[in-house]
Amino acid sequence: MRAPALITRGLSEMVRLAVAKGGKPATLMGLSGLGDLVLTCTAMQSRNCSLGAALGSGQSLAQVLGARSSVAEGVATARSRRRAGQAPRHRHADRGGGRCHPAS
Repeated sequence: MRAPALITRGLSEMVRLAVAKGGKPATLMGLSGLGDLVLTCTAMQSRNCSLGAALGSGQSLAQVLGARSSVAEGVATARSRRRAGQAPRHRHADRGGGRCHPAS
């Protein structure tokens, strides 16, 4: 996947998660949201980008992590998001991130 497609998809998923958790999409449009995403997707100095490149070259996660002294926070984040995605959802999850809303 090319960087523009990855960034677009990543931003879309970040916005959906923020809104589901009660956040505002505009919050993600600054340096700590979109700026961090662009860096993570394009700069090999990013621990997460270099980890992804190593995985893409065929190394296992254990090999990559074993050769590092730094933490790539994306590993724990990916595990957490995967578990959250597999958790049973509230029947009204499509209307406000799992919170119930009174009938209008």
